[in-house]
Amino acid sequence: MNNEFVFHAVGHGVEVIPLSEFLKDRDILVQFDFETTRDQDLKLDGFIHGSKGDEYSQSQLLGIVLAKWFKAEGAFFSNGTDKYICSELVAVTFAYIFGKFKDLNKDLVTPRELHDLFVSEALGL
Repeated sequence: MNNEFVFHAVGHGVEVIPLSEFLKDRDILVQFDFETTRDQDLKLDGFIHGSKGDEYSQSQLLGIVLAKWFKAEGAFFSNGTDKYICSELVAVTFAYIFGKFKDLNKDLVTPRELHDLFVSEALGL
């Protein structure tokens, strides 16, 4: 557990913290494990270091609510690539490392939608 970490977007921005620190006041409800190659590990490391410190996108949360409410999934909202919310960060990272979910509107993805995508991926659907 010494070298395990969590890369996530929280209210003050994108950060990397030790897993042990993350678990002090949080519970993991669902966990998916994916095997990576050495090249994917290097790609992930570069992505993490390049994204660390990026801002959290408070306005994006409102954008998701409005897009879902008005069923306007298209280009209704985009916050660019320098601000993230948690589900977007996961989707962008997964797309970059594994080449999956490229057609997904990552600015509007919810945790529930990600869960369903990961279950489908794990089951090979």
